[in-house]
This record gives sequence, structure tokens and C-alpha cells, in this order.
Amino acid sequence: MLERFTLLIPRKRKIHFPLVQNDSLNIYLGGKDQPSAELFKPIPLFDSNGQAVKQLVVSCAIHDKRTICIDDVYNSPEYDFSGTRKFDEQTGYRSRSFLTVPLINHEGEVFWRAAVDQ
Repeated sequence: MLERFTLLIPRKRKIHFPLVQNDSLNIYLGGKDQPSAELFKPIPLFDSNGQAVKQLVVSCAIHDKRTICIDDVYNSPEYDFSGTRKFDEQTGYRSRSFLTVPLINHEGEVFWRAAVDQ
């Protein structure tokens, strides 16, 4: 069952959260007639040395322009899910599988990134 859906926009070297929804937690941010999703801090696409941030699944999907599927974020050594774990600790939620899909325009640029959590 789909529980969480997030749309993200890569903008000015960061990833922003215009839409965040989580049915289990009754979180509906950024949609029509909903509060802003700006409560979620932007995620950097590059580190202070200008290198691509690839340890975070969201930025890796954008940089590599590929779909990434994670079966269990708590058992994924490839990516840093510390932000996800912090969210889970604060809310009592348990993130599980992630499907991260970059949406690419006709010029090969990522203009949205969709994330689905089950």
C-alpha cells in the first residue's frame, strides 16, 4: 500500500520539497489548499567542494538520472538514510521501501523527482 508520496524540485544546487503527503501520519503539505511543504529543509546537490552528493538516494537519482528502488531503507548500506531515520524517530513512522524516479525533460534535464514510500 502506498503511504507516502513526495515531489521534489532540483533548484539552485539544492532539492526542494513542494509536495509531501503521508497518509499514515495525516501529513498533506504543498497541495491545493494545504500548508507549505517548506518545513522540510532543502537537500544539497553538491558538497562545499562542488562535488556531487551521491550518498543520499534523492541526489544520486538526480545526478545519475536513474530510477533507484530500495527494498528496506534500514538495511541499505549504499545510501545515507540518517534524515529518514530522524523523521521516523520524531514521528513514530517506519520508512520501508523507496522508489525514487527522476523526471527528465526533452533536453535531458531533471525537473522533478518523485519518491514513493511503502
